[in-house]
Amino acid sequence: MNPAPTASAMLLFAVLTSRAATADAPVFTFSLGITREQAWHCNYDWSCGCWNGNRPAPWMRVDAASDGSVTKQGNVPFDIQLTFEPNIVRWILTPAVSSIADGLGCTDNCCGGGYHTWVSPPPSVSCGTPMYPPFAFYSWSGCRTDQYSAAPSSAVIAEGIPNPMSCGGYPEIVLAGCQSGEVRYTFCREDFDASGIIDGGDLGTLLAWWGFAHIDFVARLDLDDDGTISGADLGILLSRWGECAVPNG
Repeated sequence: MNPAPTASAMLLFAVLTSRAATADAPVFTFSLGITREQAWHCNYDWSCGCWNGNRPAPWMRVDAASDGSVTKQGNVPFDIQLTFEPNIVRWILTPAVSSIADGLGCTDNCCGGGYHTWVSPPPSVSCGTPMYPPFAFYSWSGCRTDQYSAAPSSAVIAEGIPNPMSCGGYPEIVLAGCQSGEVRYTFCREDFDASGIIDGGDLGTLLAWWGFAHIDFVARLDLDDDGTISGADLGILLSRWGECAVPNG
C-alpha cells in the first residue's frame, strides 16, 4: 500500500515517573494498525474520480514511544491517549474502531472499505529486548501460544487480543479489542503475572500447576525445562525473588 497523508489528530501523551522513563531504561514503543479491505465498487461516481471501481482502503497506524516520539500514518483521522507506567502501557483510541474501519473522515476521495478488517500490528509493546506477557493456560489464552510459552516475544500483545488465525479467523474479535486496554509485560520468565516483582502471586501460580503433566500448555512455569513442574522450579523461583530488573537501554 502506498503511503497516505498523516492523520490529523492530537496525541495526548503521558509518561509517568517510573523505570520506563529513566535515562538508562530501554525505550518502549506502543504500536497499533487498522486496515479495512479495499472496496471494489463505487457506483461509477465520476465526481470523486471513482470511475474504475477501485476505492482506497481506510487505514491508520501509530507508533509512540516512551521517550515522547510519535509516528502517525493513515488516511482517517484519529486520536490516541497513551500512558507508560512500569510494566504496563494503557491506551484509548478515538473515534470508535468501527468508524476508523469504515473510513469516517477519510482524506482520500471515495475512501471505502470492503468486508474484512485487519489489525496489524495488534496493540503491542516492544523495546528491542524480548519480553513476556502475563502467563495464561492455553485454553484461557485466546489461542495465543506466547502466553504460556517458555520463550519471550519480540513484542508483547495486549491481553484479551486473541490470535484470529487459531480462533476461527474472526478479525472482528481483534478489532473490538483495539479501542482501549492495556499491555502488561515483564523481562523475567518467573514473573508470571507481569507485575515487575517476583512474589507470592507468582508462587501461587506455580503451586497451582504443581506436577502438571501436559507441560507444553504451561511451559512458561517449567523453569528448569525438565518437563515437570516440581521442587527444582520452586527453587529457581525463590532464588529470583524480588524485583524483576529492567535491562539498560
